[in-house]
Amino acid sequence: MTFKTRSNDDFSFMLGYWIENSAPGEYPWVGLKIEVHPKSPIRPILINAMRHFISAKNEVWEQEDLSHDKAWSAIARGKRLNELLVGEDHLASIQLFFGELIAEIREFRASNPDLPWSKSAAGG
Repeated sequence: MTFKTRSNDDFSFMLGYWIENSAPGEYPWVGLKIEVHPKSPIRPILINAMRHFISAKNEVWEQEDLSHDKAWSAIARGKRLNELLVGEDHLASIQLFFGELIAEIREFRASNPDLPWSKSAAGG
């Protein structure tokens, strides 16, 4: 299950959880992905913005195919669901993590005001 908001067809934000096909017995991955369309005319600008954003975040964010021009590229931040189930209030842990991810969306947007944002994007 994911919540997806698109600024336009160039890039999108997906917040939610994923069950990986390669490991269906594992706990779902919970997190945020910011994706760039391979045919976006502003792809180089978006990739540069993503690289700049994650460079300040050290090892918190992962890169996916940022150098591959013909693939969907993304940066992602997440955890396995079982990592959020260690506290006494599991729901509060998950809500807190989603709140952190939404704050990351707002930070990405604030650091890239010249991108073509829509009103539905976080902070709009």
